[in-house]
Amino acid sequence: MAQRFPSVAVVGATGNVGFPILKALASAHPPFDSITVLTRSPPANPSIFPPSVTIKTADYTSHSDLISALTGIDAIVFAVGSPHTLSQIPIIDAAVEAGVKFIIPTEYGLPSNLAQFEDFHAFAAKRAVQKHLIQPREQGKIDYTFVFVGLWIDVTGLGGFLIDVKNKKQELWDGGEHPISLTSTASIAKAVVGILEGKAAGKTEVRIKDINLSQKRLFELSAEVVGKDGWEVTHLDTEDRTKVARQRFRDGNATADDHYSFVKRGAAVPGYDGPWTTEEDDSAALGLREWTESDVVEFIRADCNKPYKSAKYLERHLRTASAHAAKSFQCEFAGCSKTFSRKDECSRHQKKAHPAPADDDHTTNNAVSAVGKKRKRDDTDVKGSDSGDKQQTALVDATSLELARVEAENKRLKLTVAEKDDKIGQLENQNAHLLA
Repeated sequence: MAQRFPSVAVVGATGNVGFPILKALASAHPPFDSITVLTRSPPANPSIFPPSVTIKTADYTSHSDLISALTGIDAIVFAVGSPHTLSQIPIIDAAVEAGVKFIIPTEYGLPSNLAQFEDFHAFAAKRAVQKHLIQPREQGKIDYTFVFVGLWIDVTGLGGFLIDVKNKKQELWDGGEHPISLTSTASIAKAVVGILEGKAAGKTEVRIKDINLSQKRLFELSAEVVGKDGWEVTHLDTEDRTKVARQRFRDGNATADDHYSFVKRGAAVPGYDGPWTTEEDDSAALGLREWTESDVVEFIRADCNKPYKSAKYLERHLRTASAHAAKSFQCEFAGCSKTFSRKDECSRHQKKAHPAPADDDHTTNNAVSAVGKKRKRDDTDVKGSDSGDKQQTALVDATSLELARVEAENKRLKLTVAEKDDKIGQLENQNAHLLA
């Protein structure tokens, strides 16, 4: 689709990628005809946005409201955080109906569409969005481009994920020798503008970078800036770590660190991710200049002189992502590591890929019936039961406790739509103030 999209909307415009994208769009030459920020609620401080930007609010749960907000828009750029990845789907559905021609979904990381990432929990929601886009594109209703960038070098990169420069902490993944494609948010923003200007026409994905660099080399360059003494260096075996993470996902107690252990493995192990080859790299076509190691040193030095926002963002982001990780659903069949972002999708997979024999169903029904009967027995019956009954009583007690725990957790997490939107609005405004 070799064309420039004159009317652009940004979803997630106050985020660490969304805000640089918005500023790059607003300063583009020639300028875009219109730039719209789509948000759930009016921002508390709209002055943070460039004056040429129009702000539209929409109820993301209302299809008609979204269609109205998106009518007249040529392209949408998504820059939502990981916990909100699936919120793109209703907006995409409305965009198709509103006549939007093109979208850039939230990616901005490792190439999550690769087959080797199919069972990586961190990419389940992104892969669900990718799958959702197949049919409308085949029907000629909308087109898209995924933007893969490897890992960010700024924001979370220098603030604790790749390396914590200011606190002199380094976790080396599998020795830290494997080169990784690293990209700054400013370069991501420039590439997005280039895509909307038609510089990646016909491509459903692009791969960009500022530089290919190993963790160990980034550590050495950082030490040149802040000194070689006083560093705390730890080592992570990503294979062992992801095994632990998979089990925690199965047990339902996964954390953000479990979630991101898959990103670390994807970046650290050859065969999963980059560095991009010359044939794969679209950086030059999108107007990006390749960095040298001297550029990296200057970037680290400049980042060290900024207020320390990166680590605070990472800490806040990990807290939010922990709640998101707990919402992933792991196939319970032994030996299967597939993960789904929705419970119904997980259930359909289990029924299709691992159907239970009829005898197993019969046995299960009998066990459920026995548990139900057991609940009706009084304390006297339980005390006089044999060892088999005691085991069954323990099962009933454990089940009841688990149900009570789940019910309590559900009550804790239940918020009204208004409360959710208010909280999201507060976080977006806080993040915007940090970036302003």
